[in-house]
Amino acid sequence: MKRILPLRAFFLLCLMSAVAACAHAPVTTLASISKDMISTEERKRPGRYALVVSADAMTGNTLAATTTCSIHTYPYDISQSFVSLAYEATQRVVEQVDIVDTSRAALLDEYDAVIHINVVKSRAFYDLIRGLWSSDALAMVEVVSEVSLLADGAGYTSPQLTISANHQAPLGYPCSGIPVAVGEALEKVSHQTIILMVESIKAILDSEGIPKSGIRRAVYL
Repeated sequence: MKRILPLRAFFLLCLMSAVAACAHAPVTTLASISKDMISTEERKRPGRYALVVSADAMTGNTLAATTTCSIHTYPYDISQSFVSLAYEATQRVVEQVDIVDTSRAALLDEYDAVIHINVVKSRAFYDLIRGLWSSDALAMVEVVSEVSLLADGAGYTSPQLTISANHQAPLGYPCSGIPVAVGEALEKVSHQTIILMVESIKAILDSEGIPKSGIRRAVYL
């Protein structure tokens, strides 16, 4: 019995080490949105705006749609990178914007309006596409978001927007293509989400009744 226990402990240690080795580094970064996708406008919308980006939902673990490679984990946390891209994109269309993380209503004494980009949820999946000689990893990501603008007196909130994207990459060994595919799909869906959010911001600011100068007035939408 004395010999069995150390042997069991040895195998348990080996198993724990193997599982730990299967935890891939999380996807954390996104490439900048090209100016072809969101250009810097010559005549930006006037005013001083506060930008709040709620992106805590841009974290999670990629779910497996197959048992292959399912012993591995594929986490992602692009929340900070998403915030940076949203700020960068908003700068291209308004005169002055500061990114803040405080209560929106309390900011109206300092700003003409407060823009809030809110990521409601994100989900990521992966599957395998088997070929004759090799297999590919297919990643699918879905993001639900909304944008709102708050000014003196009233505000506007867009309907929730659901954007999905996928990316296919060689599976590799050992399953190294999955985080690559997940990262590319996350980047695609993030770019598409931010582009549509910025288009919504532009539409709101260009509509009648939204303050377009430093003069604060009530807004009723």
